[in-house]
Amino acid sequence: MRTGKHRNPEPPRINERMNPSPVREGETIVLSCISQGGNPPPMYSWYRESIGGTDAIVNSERAHARGGVLIIQSARVEDAGRYVCHVNNTAGSERVELEVSIINSISIHLTPQQVTIDLGKDGKFQCAVTGQPTPIITWAKDGLPVREGTGRIKILGNGGSILHISSVTRDDKGMYQCFAKNDYEMTQATAELRLGVLKLGWNNYDELPVRLYRLCAGRFRIPSELIGWATTQWTDRCFTCRASEAS
Repeated sequence: MRTGKHRNPEPPRINERMNPSPVREGETIVLSCISQGGNPPPMYSWYRESIGGTDAIVNSERAHARGGVLIIQSARVEDAGRYVCHVNNTAGSERVELEVSIINSISIHLTPQQVTIDLGKDGKFQCAVTGQPTPIITWAKDGLPVREGTGRIKILGNGGSILHISSVTRDDKGMYQCFAKNDYEMTQATAELRLGVLKLGWNNYDELPVRLYRLCAGRFRIPSELIGWATTQWTDRCFTCRASEAS
């Protein structure tokens, strides 16, 4: 008596559904959804999900599907996302979704690298960062974390990429660091803030009390009524400030 080729049909069965480990840019992506059973032998098809829908993956110079294995060479950042494997035969079907993450090394650029700001003026540093996964930005001054509690220092911009300092004082002088960190690496860039010298022409003498107050306020706490106690030392039409408390 003759029997059919597939006497006991069995649907495909996928036991392992683990996402692959993150892949660095330029390396090879290997996705697997091999069936542990199936009678008749199942057929495999691969798809890539996107905002516009689901697109079938066809063999190309970089991507090649053979059965339950999809290989993508020279991984790019745009290869990250969700991939779908369909396995089916006459007895049934299975669907496996796999998430691909691409690691792109962090790049950081802090500007300006060196800046001179007069006392009382505003200053700003901007930290441009790229990388995957998206890095988290933090700031430090002379190795200590920058905090916004004083009200003069604010962290702004996309992801905290801008450090803004209002009314610069002597305490703001120093080295500033921008740190960029994700789950795989951390890098930093450094910039320097220097203090300028306030220059006054002889015809600005009438403005001297106001300018003295602004200059000294960063180092001395001088109430407005004590401005008269401040004196100056003139050198090449510039001055440094001295102040003393009222008795």
